Amino acid sequence: MSSGPSGRREQARDALDWIQNNKVLLGVTGGAILVMYGFYRISMRMMTFFLNVPPQQIFTVGMAVGAVTTVRAHPTVTRTSA
Repeated sequence: MSSGPSGRREQARDALDWIQNNKVLLGVTGGAILVMYGFYRISMRMMTFFLNVPPQQIFTVGMAVGAVTTVRAHPTVTRTSA
């Protein structure tokens, strides 16, 4: 990997080429991020309004439920002795 201005120009050109070749991927990823952020904002407002709980409590409960769900959904690994 070369350093200096010419190396940076080459890296920038490579990055622009990658972006040019992966426009759909970047568009879908950006759209998914916007949709998930919208779900987050709506759910926070609804829970704050209907349940009258602070955002910190919503976050804590959400993290706990996500952790439990992940542990329960993940298959256990069993070792067998040979």
